[in-house]
Amino acid sequence: IAIISATVELFNIINEPNNTPQTVQDNDLRAEAVLGAWTEGGATWNNRPPSSYLDDPPTTWAVYGWTKFDVTNIVQGWVDGGIENHGILLRTVPGPETGSFYFSRETNVVPVLKIAYEPAPPACEPLAVMVINGPTEAKRGISYTYDATISPVYATGPISYTWTSDGQPTQTTPTAVFNWDTTGNKTVNLTVQNCGGQTSNLRHTVITDPAPNCPAPLTDLQISGPTTAVSNRALLFEAVVGPDEATTPISFQWQVTGQANRDTTGDLLADSINTTFGTGPKEVTVTAENCGGTFIRRHALYVDPPSALPDLRITGTWYESEAQRIGYILQNQGGTAAPAGHQTDLFIAGTYQQSQTINQPLPPNGVRVHYFNHNWSCGVTSVPLTLRADALGDVSEGAEANNEHYASWPCDLVPPTLLSGPIISNVTETTATVGWQTSESTHGRVEYGQTSYAPYSQDTPHFTSAHSANLTGLQAGRTYRVRVFGEDNGDNVINSAWVYFQTSPPGTDPPEITDLSVIETPGSPYEMFTIQATLADATYVDRVAFYLDGAH
Repeated sequence: IAIISATVELFNIINEPNNTPQTVQDNDLRAEAVLGAWTEGGATWNNRPPSSYLDDPPTTWAVYGWTKFDVTNIVQGWVDGGIENHGILLRTVPGPETGSFYFSRETNVVPVLKIAYEPAPPACEPLAVMVINGPTEAKRGISYTYDATISPVYATGPISYTWTSDGQPTQTTPTAVFNWDTTGNKTVNLTVQNCGGQTSNLRHTVITDPAPNCPAPLTDLQISGPTTAVSNRALLFEAVVGPDEATTPISFQWQVTGQANRDTTGDLLADSINTTFGTGPKEVTVTAENCGGTFIRRHALYVDPPSALPDLRITGTWYESEAQRIGYILQNQGGTAAPAGHQTDLFIAGTYQQSQTINQPLPPNGVRVHYFNHNWSCGVTSVPLTLRADALGDVSEGAEANNEHYASWPCDLVPPTLLSGPIISNVTETTATVGWQTSESTHGRVEYGQTSYAPYSQDTPHFTSAHSANLTGLQAGRTYRVRVFGEDNGDNVINSAWVYFQTSPPGTDPPEITDLSVIETPGSPYEMFTIQATLADATYVDRVAFYLDGAH
């Protein structure tokens, strides 16, 4: 299936606390393929699955209503088997940090995945060139084998063959054997056909009487070598004549695309060459001759650039403390599938730990997540971690020097745990205290607010296991949501679930007198004074009373 387009459509709602629209923050968001299993509603920063960006273009999400995200490459990867379908992650494009709150929820406008596709056309590589291999000079009464070299070498099968020659039976096999009992010019015809059509060719062979001084004329010539190869890598081609008792000397001439001819003559029944090629279709032709005949045979091959081979790379590592395992992302960035059976090795601080056999093929551009079970610990600040893909060199790759992945991991990869809290206490109209306890000394942070996004935060000043934060500037009679965080020296973070509390209703707190003054009235024949009280907030104050020596 060919994916024409695929989009995820979300109805987004911008944060509007207290019915006051906020300035919309432009954010470029992109879709990434989730690479591992996860539980809806259960993903946290410490157990979230890895993801991979597959070059779908980002979208600026800064509007109310429907927003579309291009996920064409992700869906094509699902269809092709390059990646497994574990869902889609939306994240901001890496760059300068900005903040803005968005969400899309299940209402009457649920998220939608729209896919436009068409069936992929049946794969058919037609036949382009066909050349008949066989003798150009032969002897009467001797059987000779003919076959064909077909280009391109990756032409789609099955391929049918029809061989004909005057006075000879029709043959429909890839090779044909002819034996003439008369001399003269003989013509061998061949028609080959596949799903893309048919092509025909012919070969002329001159038949003469056997030479009395040549008891064993050549009756066959075979050439062996690869039909596909990689540029600039040495290739071996071998030619062997028949019969085994062929009369010597025998001469061989090699003709190679774009190279000078090579000639040898001797008493051997076989010859070989080593050569290299640039990219594209190539042909190796060998001519063998002895006193009794001449054979020509062609060998076609297609030479790819190194990028056409598999290219295994490890592109990311992480540690899952709850499962006690090391995860890694294995990618095939080459042009053909990497076969199953290759091995990944794990080294910590330069010491071999364990190996893992990859039991499934990895298609081109394929991405998979794998794990080593390992309880991470070390006695220093950090240690180097090395993973080596295709550790035994079982896969012929376009690039062999990029199989190792290096990282320096801190020894502490286990996040703290939350022993208690968050506990809300000392609630007033405008203040509250939040307390929580972590299993080790951490830097603490509390996030709070009236909306789903809790846009306010406060840090605790010291590393400690007993945390307390005083929230001020709250509004009376309002519901707030709170969650707390703890981050240890290894940058491992734990967070709590949301908890809720309500500030005291307006007028609950005693009025705060910020100033009390007694001012003598000037020019009065009597001792007259003005007594004045200043309140922090006069809202909901019913009256103010003054007392002198306990009397009203």
